[in-house]
Amino acid sequence: MQEDVSHYASPSTGRALTMAQRKKGRRAYLDSFHQTPSGDYIYTGATYSLANGSGRTAVRLAVLGAAAVAAEAAAGCFSAPGTGRCFYILLPYAAALIACVLAAWAAVRLAAGGVRLRQYVYDGTVKKLPRRTLAAAVLAGAAALGETVYLLLHGPEGLALGAAAYLLCQLGAAAAMLALRGAVLRLEYREER
Repeated sequence: MQEDVSHYASPSTGRALTMAQRKKGRRAYLDSFHQTPSGDYIYTGATYSLANGSGRTAVRLAVLGAAAVAAEAAAGCFSAPGTGRCFYILLPYAAALIACVLAAWAAVRLAAGGVRLRQYVYDGTVKKLPRRTLAAAVLAGAAALGETVYLLLHGPEGLALGAAAYLLCQLGAAAAMLALRGAVLRLEYREER
């Protein structure tokens, strides 16, 4: 009895697709793992080794990511004018916090991988971090700009110290994300098989 594989057929050729061709999404990297006779799985895919740095370089990236998340979280703890009721301050702040967390998570994955990264870790960290960090920096800048606009329109409302702390935290998060981006762009990885 043969299994019906027509739902796995290519629309253009009608031939059955291999497992690698079917898995184009999140779990495509699983094709790089193969089972040994003892039942263990080994990774047989491409790896990338760091050519211009050490394990400390990756740890510094994780520290920069954590600093940005800490600055964004601290910004939310200050009582600054407009932060409780103004959409053009709250929306960029929330988006910047999420973007910083995503970038920091990628930096931690990069640091955990060390100097030799598997292809799926390389694709999820080194390739994506420059865009994620740039987005986080832009959003943190937008949150600072929103607070500045609010201050210009309504004044400090007796919360000048909170406004200054909020702005410093936003600018600190943006600076940490830009420093992280620069550090990632300077990394050089070489593909190994």
